Formats: sequence, C-alpha cells, structure tokens
Amino acid sequence: MEQPSQFEIYSFNTLYEHTFHEKYVHLIKNGNFTSFLQPIVKMKNDELFGYESLLRSKDQSFYPSQLFEIARKTEMHSILDKKAREVAIKGRTNKIPPGIKSFINFLPSTIYNPEHCLKHTFKIVEKYNVDPNDLVFEVVETEKIHDVDHLKSILDTYRNHGMKVALDDVGAGYSTLDMLSKLKPDYIKIDRQYIQDCHINKENQVFLQKVILLSKQLNIVVLAEGIEHKEEYEYLKSIDVDLAQGYYIGKPSPNPVLLPETLC
Repeated sequence: MEQPSQFEIYSFNTLYEHTFHEKYVHLIKNGNFTSFLQPIVKMKNDELFGYESLLRSKDQSFYPSQLFEIARKTEMHSILDKKAREVAIKGRTNKIPPGIKSFINFLPSTIYNPEHCLKHTFKIVEKYNVDPNDLVFEVVETEKIHDVDHLKSILDTYRNHGMKVALDDVGAGYSTLDMLSKLKPDYIKIDRQYIQDCHINKENQVFLQKVILLSKQLNIVVLAEGIEHKEEYEYLKSIDVDLAQGYYIGKPSPNPVLLPETLC
C-alpha cells in the first residue's frame, strides 16, 4: 500500500487545524455564552462573600482553555475578553443578590486605552443597573505584566468608576510581590501552587506569611484559591487569610451553589 507523502500529511493537518480554528472563531463572533459561578467565602465566619464568574460556551463541546488559546492565536482575544465581562455583568442581575461580589477576569493586554476600551463595560454596568461596588475586576496572567504603569492606569480607571480591582496568581513567575506596593489592589489572589499542601509544606508557609504581612500593611484583602482539602482550608484560616475559593468550597456551576455543611 502506498504511503501518503509528507506534503499530503502536512496538508491534511493544516486543513484540520484551520477547520478546527474556524469553528472556534465562529463561536467567538456569534456564539452564546454564559458564566459559571464559583463561590468565594469569608474565612473568619465561613459566610458567602462572592463568586468568580468564569466564561463558558452554551455549546459544551467547546473547551474554555481552547477557546481562549485560539482567540489569542487569531487575535480575537480582545473580543472574547469584552464578551466575558459583558456576560458576567449581565448574568449577575438575576442570579446574584446585591452586596455579593462578582470577580470578573480581564486581560490587560487587550486594553490599550483604558477610558476608550472600557467604555462598553461601564455602559453595560449602567444598562443592567448593577452597583459598581459589587464588581471586582481581576487581572489574569499577572506574572506576564511588564508595563506596571499601564496596568496601574487600567486599575485606576476601574476604580474611578466605583469598582474594585484584584491581582491574580500572586507569586507566580514575575515577582508580583514587588508590584503590590505600586498598584495597591483591593484584593490579591495567591497562586494555587502555594496553596497546595500548605498545611505541611514549610516553604509555602513562609511565602504565605510574607504575603499576608505585606498585604495587611497595605490594607489589601488576601484570597487563597485552589483549596481542595479541609486541612488546607483550616491552615489558611489559622494564619488569617481573608477569603477562600476552591473545589473544597464549591465547583464552578451555572447557578449559585449552596455552601457545603463543612463550612456552615
């Protein structure tokens, strides 16, 4: 049997990848999206504090990680990022009561001019009569930030419109600890690598205590994400971490979830 040539194999793979990307590009432009909600609790009393809003396609055959990766490759990540903000704000109107926070991700790289690029977001907030104080806009891929002044201008724009801001993945890659005193976010989310086995890992404990001390000095609220076990939760509570998020508390869901009895 004659074997296909390298050119034929390459052409087939290229065609498959192009078709695969086209499906995702069509979804980004025209698809229906929703937000899955993952609960965040106050550690001092185990009460609900808010939800992180995570973008999902209503067509469950599309994976979120692939969606954002292809959006980046096709230079459509700014479109998807804007849709994610809109879906999260619109979605909270009939799911989340006033006073409960919504943590909404955004990519700083998609916002070249804060006042211009965020105008659409602020109009959505007004349209759905959402209290700006209930919204926390969360920088993702914090470790890739190199232009701190530009990021500060984005955070200041959100704040000037009455909203809160958060840094994600603190401790990962680029030394985000150095950024805290410059940016003074309202919240920080500690990278999950420092949360895993934190009750027994001494290096993680040293890092966590350092972050907590600095955050208290700067009046920043500390959120630990990626908590999967009771032992991690109890240790973090014992060292005065403010907020908690992770599968131990609740998985992302299309509707607000009840907190487990272990926290009540």
